[in-house]
Amino acid sequence: MQANWFIAFPVSVEGDTGAWFHNLPPLPTNSRKFHPDDLHITVAFLGGVSEEAARAAWAALPALPTATRALLREVKGMGNPKEPSAWSVMVEAPGLAHEIGRLRQPAYTASACRADQRPPLAHMTLGRPERSATRQDRQAGLDWCRGVRIHNTEVQIDSIALYTWAADRGTQLFDKVEHRALPV
Repeated sequence: MQANWFIAFPVSVEGDTGAWFHNLPPLPTNSRKFHPDDLHITVAFLGGVSEEAARAAWAALPALPTATRALLREVKGMGNPKEPSAWSVMVEAPGLAHEIGRLRQPAYTASACRADQRPPLAHMTLGRPERSATRQDRQAGLDWCRGVRIHNTEVQIDSIALYTWAADRGTQLFDKVEHRALPV
């Protein structure tokens, strides 16, 4: 199986700024919490393209936006409402969705991948149900989302990265292949 590639804004949870993440209630049975280094806000999901195509997408990024602070909002299930595939927090910052849309189009074109036609939605996945998760497990995940209290927590968006699958996905799911600081 070919690894997936994507471009995203990493979100750091090191030190005091990450207390919100480290103090999340435990995820329900058959769900996996993301490793702190896996937290990101997706700009462009490229999918199973070649490394060459992924690097072409990275090279095609236009002028980067300036670093900004963002607020975490509600946590909810993403994907099919009856069978969510992710537990994610919505992220709000002035112009963030616009910047995601502006950055992702050249990346899609350069990589010749299938472009996401949905409007950009700034969100960060905190965890996912396992493949073996039952309908009851997924309902427990939705209940977990409703119980998480991180509304209005601030995070810093100060870099962008090209990611692919981690070599050993037992602990961490993704590796940063390229990384750039955003201008201040």
